[in-house]
Amino acid sequence: GFENFLLSMAACPEMVRTIVDRMTDLYLEFNDTLFSLLNGKMDVYYFGSDFGVQNGLLFSQTMWEDFFYENIKRLADLAHSYDLKVMMHSCGAISQLIPMLIDAGIDILDPIQTTAAGMDPHELSEQFGDKIVFHGGVDTQQVLPNESPEGVYQHSVEMLDKLGSRRGYIFAPSQMLQSDVPIANIEAMYRAARE
Repeated sequence: GFENFLLSMAACPEMVRTIVDRMTDLYLEFNDTLFSLLNGKMDVYYFGSDFGVQNGLLFSQTMWEDFFYENIKRLADLAHSYDLKVMMHSCGAISQLIPMLIDAGIDILDPIQTTAAGMDPHELSEQFGDKIVFHGGVDTQQVLPNESPEGVYQHSVEMLDKLGSRRGYIFAPSQMLQSDVPIANIEAMYRAARE
């Protein structure tokens, strides 16, 4: 289970490292076969895991570097060898990991959860916007389910202005749209992008 995995990162680090390394080896073998079969028919390799929560990382940055950095780099290097862009998912307050994700070869970061600690869209764009493409940003926790269509429109324009001011931005909600989001708000979000 997830809780035991997190505890084992501290209590049994060699076991966890072995599991993560072996899982990566399996993905590399699978991905190499898949990328070969679909060579020229794919543009983006998408993968990920959640490393953050609303107010910080699930574990220390040092632990992240120790268990995950090299494996993420291996996955990204393989995808790049097939001329694929690499899109990685991780929710939450992960701003302190972004420089290492860039160094590991991540081209696109999904999602940008701007309500999490340290994930201010303007600051992210200023610090990293010329090195990585952001995906997401339109808040699905409060804005999309609770705001008026006009409020959603203004929030969407703000995300476009802040996150889209540098290298690139893929306009999208910060998570999947759920049944609590009114259709009028979805329409307002995409109207902002079209206009």
